[in-house]
Amino acid sequence: MKSRLVSGTLTIALAASMLVLGTGPANAATTTADLTGPLAPLELAQALAGEGVSVSNVTYTGDERAAGTFAETDPTVFGFNSGVILSSGEVASIVGPNNADSTTTAFGGPGDTDLTTLSGFQTNDASVLSFDFVPNAATVYVSYVFASEEFNEYSNSLFNDTFAFFVNGQNCATVDNVPVSINTINGGNPLGTNSVRPQLYRNNDLSDGTPTIDTQADGLTVGLVCESAVNNGETNTMKLAIADGSDSSLDSWVLLSASGISTTKPEICNDAVDNDGDGLVDGTDPDCVVSGPATTTTAYTGSTTVQYSDSIGLSGVLTDTMADPDAPVSGKDLTFTLGTQSTTGSTGAAGTASGSITMSQSPGAYQVTTSFAGDAGFAASSDTDSVTVAKEDSTLTYSGETMVAPMASTTLSATLGELDSTLGDLSNKTVVFTVTDSNMVTQTFSATTNANGVASITVPLASGVYAVKAEFTGDNYYLGSATAADTLFTVQAAGAKVTGGGWTSISTGRTSFGFNVIPEATGFKGQFQLHAKADKAKFHGNTATSLVVSGNTATWTGSGKWNGTAGYTFQVSVVDNGSSGGKKGDTIKIVIKNPSGTVVFTTGSTPVALKGGNITIH
Repeated sequence: MKSRLVSGTLTIALAASMLVLGTGPANAATTTADLTGPLAPLELAQALAGEGVSVSNVTYTGDERAAGTFAETDPTVFGFNSGVILSSGEVASIVGPNNADSTTTAFGGPGDTDLTTLSGFQTNDASVLSFDFVPNAATVYVSYVFASEEFNEYSNSLFNDTFAFFVNGQNCATVDNVPVSINTINGGNPLGTNSVRPQLYRNNDLSDGTPTIDTQADGLTVGLVCESAVNNGETNTMKLAIADGSDSSLDSWVLLSASGISTTKPEICNDAVDNDGDGLVDGTDPDCVVSGPATTTTAYTGSTTVQYSDSIGLSGVLTDTMADPDAPVSGKDLTFTLGTQSTTGSTGAAGTASGSITMSQSPGAYQVTTSFAGDAGFAASSDTDSVTVAKEDSTLTYSGETMVAPMASTTLSATLGELDSTLGDLSNKTVVFTVTDSNMVTQTFSATTNANGVASITVPLASGVYAVKAEFTGDNYYLGSATAADTLFTVQAAGAKVTGGGWTSISTGRTSFGFNVIPEATGFKGQFQLHAKADKAKFHGNTATSLVVSGNTATWTGSGKWNGTAGYTFQVSVVDNGSSGGKKGDTIKIVIKNPSGTVVFTTGSTPVALKGGNITIH
């Protein structure tokens, strides 16, 4: 004997296929999907729209767990294989077998005023799907089944769980002009006593024998069809609603056949009537004959190009081609296989499943196979399409030293990366460092990246100022890349009086520099390099002609080449205000003149502060 609990469930389901009913044991498996996942109310309405019907302006009111889709491999359970389901509790609770006599989910939600008026009892936990539709005929038909845990103990009582299909404000879910509910179709309370329209009722109650129908519901109606006059070719309104009556205990469901709202009258397969006018009744009508699994097609609809190490979006559509017209199949797994990688997604109300794969395979041409394995209700199908995996873009940034201590080796380093955040295997890539001194003499060094994409090599270099460029030529997985600009670094000399390197910003843009100037017994030894970003000008000086040091200031002069042309002179004045982290910061003033004495470059009339780097006066 069931008891009324503090929670309740009501479900309306819509399914696509034939209305075929049976009373024998079923080994079927029901699957459901509710609105807590990717499924949207619009997809529910679209799943219901059959031949000659289009929908728009879809809204849903109720708990997200109380509306969704269902699929059933055995059409004898509900009379159709798939569709939409609404409930006063969770739609998932419809799944059989019947192993509980009081299945309940109470959301604590409000009822629906139209249902309250219709039933004559206060309603709770309403689930309401509303939309506009345009038919191509003056009559529409809605195929449905009503199921509930209220049977049989609360039949003919005040606990009158109710649902309705309001077409342009008028309920068409009726029999003999009364609304379909617990009290208007049942097997009696107790079973066989004071039954109401028992020919339309199917008993499945644990308390009244062994359940023979593979569903949790204690009872359900046979397949029913509501018929309603509508405005042909114009916008009409549809409101599908279900709710608990008087309290929130014991779940109820309404299941609607996929493509079940149609302007073509369906055949009901258990009423001994030729409903669709083809001269055939029940099992003699092809609409009521099940001859094995329904044929299906699988179509790939995902991306066809992707770069190595990036994620590719995969999607496909599963369609029941035995239905008329073709209908989407929900609640089924599609497997996407791309090369040696695969993933699985479940179809929603529109028959669409999706997934993604992060490509770890080498670039090239591949085949993606979208496959459905098949089951008792639907035959297997697959689709194969071409996918191109392209090489990934790469980036390279210099991350080595810019100031090297006297007598120390120089560490050259660069980091290989990507333009996006999904990284592939960056190890074992060859990076070439090209190092140029002030005399324009170049040396090359190679290093291999580690797992983090960092390539480093330590090399001995004489004191001086150098420019370094790093380059990766690419491989089977990545396109090539190089550092955006040369990086200047200084190898300090033993006994050096003034050394420095870094960059500053002037009105024409960023200027990078590096220098060494050393007093010797025979004069001065010095090097000076400058790169001006604005006009891409370069100065290479390898001769120092004078040096004046006073405290933390120094000025020296020399000569060199401007953009490769000799005969230019320079003067550099610096102030060493401490370490690179000092509060005041070092300053520098640079003037370069051509052989005629005309200034071709200057940092300005007054010293400018370094933006990066350091100057040391020994």
